[in-house]
Amino acid sequence: MIKLFFDLDGTTGGQDKNVKSVLNELINIIPELSLLNPNDAYFQFKSINGKLWSHIKNYGYSVKHLHKRRFLLWMNFFYR
Repeated sequence: MIKLFFDLDGTTGGQDKNVKSVLNELINIIPELSLLNPNDAYFQFKSINGKLWSHIKNYGYSVKHLHKRRFLLWMNFFYR
């Protein structure tokens, strides 16, 4: 069992580089992700993250909501 904790919400410097690095690591260590194109994975993650941040700003959702949903939505995009 792999437990993974990461915060990729755009609040730290060098965030884009960190996102790419973490997603590449995930693609390399989780067999189910091994067929993903790293660029597609990155752009989809950024899209989901941006939409969730918009929901926080526009609808008053908490950052905790973003943290709970972001990775699940990303995985669901590729494995529906």
